[in-house]
Amino acid sequence: MVRRSYWIAAVEKLWREKSVVWLSGVRRAGKTFLCQSLPDVEYLDCELPSTRRALESPESFLRDVGARRVVLDEIHRLPNPSELLKIAADYHPDTQIVATGSSSLGASRRFRDTLTDRKRDLWMTPMLLRDEHEFGPRGIDHRFLHGGLPPFFLTTCYRTMRPPRGVSLCVTRVTNSRPASSRLVGLAAHAVERAMGGAVPGVEVRAARAASAL
Repeated sequence: MVRRSYWIAAVEKLWREKSVVWLSGVRRAGKTFLCQSLPDVEYLDCELPSTRRALESPESFLRDVGARRVVLDEIHRLPNPSELLKIAADYHPDTQIVATGSSSLGASRRFRDTLTDRKRDLWMTPMLLRDEHEFGPRGIDHRFLHGGLPPFFLTTCYRTMRPPRGVSLCVTRVTNSRPASSRLVGLAAHAVERAMGGAVPGVEVRAARAASAL
């Protein structure tokens, strides 16, 4: 996996504002690896029973941690995650925490209200242009085919990504006067044809009228 300097710097910046950072994002965006890449951090996976036992008393845990950096991954597995983060923010500001968890926890009213102005939020997206120099330039056709989630972007296996027999791939041709949109869709068509190695039985690459939104 690739070290993503932009996101590490983003966490560092938010830590200078608040001691608790809530990290969220789509699955496979690289949140866990980012947490493990942070310098001088103690990584704790709350999926593990041993971790949950160690966090049964938030005050004792935070007192023992002291002025260190801690990652609490999958914090929604704890009985009361918002209480732990609130105690950390109010009584242990020298302890810097990055917490990740389910989107339902982050969206819950109780979680938001308890941690109002006690944390900073960071939404981790799939790959940005800033990530390109670390992942290496692979061309826009590779990005169209594999997407921007790191595990899929880094794979080089095209053949395993063929659709099942009988599936129709529709590549839209833009019919309006926006040359940038037309070029974008044309590159997508090229990526599909290249990935399929030419004509594949049961797969159709066809032109269609584009929605005006394109």
